[in-house]
Amino acid sequence: DLEISAKEMASLNESMKRRGEEVLENAQNILKAEGVSSKTILSSAISAADEILGTAEKDKTNLIIIGNRGLGGAASRFLMGSVASKVAAHAPCSVYIVKAT
Repeated sequence: DLEISAKEMASLNESMKRRGEEVLENAQNILKAEGVSSKTILSSAISAADEILGTAEKDKTNLIIIGNRGLGGAASRFLMGSVASKVAAHAPCSVYIVKAT
């Protein structure tokens, strides 16, 4: 059992939000340097796949680029993470899945 106070939870959430913003800013800078227009969204939704799919539909997205996070081990070459799998199966546009290294 893990107990965490409201203050500690708020601090943890803020720390995760800052890290998320850093990662997204870095990704946007890389894409911008390559001349690629992008939009990033930082979300704390329970279902990442549902958030991605809803945003793609609402914004009439042309392409979703998503990382593949396998289960590890020898089988990871053949398996796809649940978020990537759901997005690929239900997206209203093309999905480009990048192998995570």
